[in-house]
Amino acid sequence: MKRFASKLRAGIVLTAAMVGIGVAVMAPSPALAAITVEYNTAVADSAPSDTSEKMTVAGSTAYYVDYGDKWYVKDTAADGKSAVVIWEYYINFEQTRAGMCSNKQGNGTWGSCNKEYDESAGIRAKACTYDFSAGKAGACSAWRVVKGEIIP
Repeated sequence: MKRFASKLRAGIVLTAAMVGIGVAVMAPSPALAAITVEYNTAVADSAPSDTSEKMTVAGSTAYYVDYGDKWYVKDTAADGKSAVVIWEYYINFEQTRAGMCSNKQGNGTWGSCNKEYDESAGIRAKACTYDFSAGKAGACSAWRVVKGEIIP
C-alpha cells in the first residue's frame, strides 16, 4: 500500500506539471508514474516536404512526419512567444510518453525535433504558443491524432 501511495503521489505531481504545459493525463493509476516527459528545443530546419499531418493556431504551425519520426514547428507571429508542439505517445492504448518540441528561433523560422517512436505507437499532438520568459502558455489548436490509435 505504501508503494502504491508513493506512485499515486508521483502521478499527481506529474499530472500537475503536465497541465502547466497543456498535456492531458487522464488515468490516476500506478502506471501514471511511468510516463516519461521530454522537452526538446528545435534545431533550425526548413519546411517539411510531407505536410499531411498539420496542426495550426495563431502564432504556431506544426507538422508530424512519420518517416523519421520528426516534428516540424514554425513560429508564425512576431509576438514574443515561441511556437511549440505538445505531443502524447501511447502503446497499447496506455500513455507512456509526452513531450514538447519548442521553436525559440523567432518569427518566420522553422525548427525540428527528431524523435524515436515505435511503429505500433499512437500519437496525438497540438500546436501551441508559449511565452518562455513569462512562463505562460498561449493558445493551442485542438488535439489531432497523427499516428495510430490512442483510444480502443
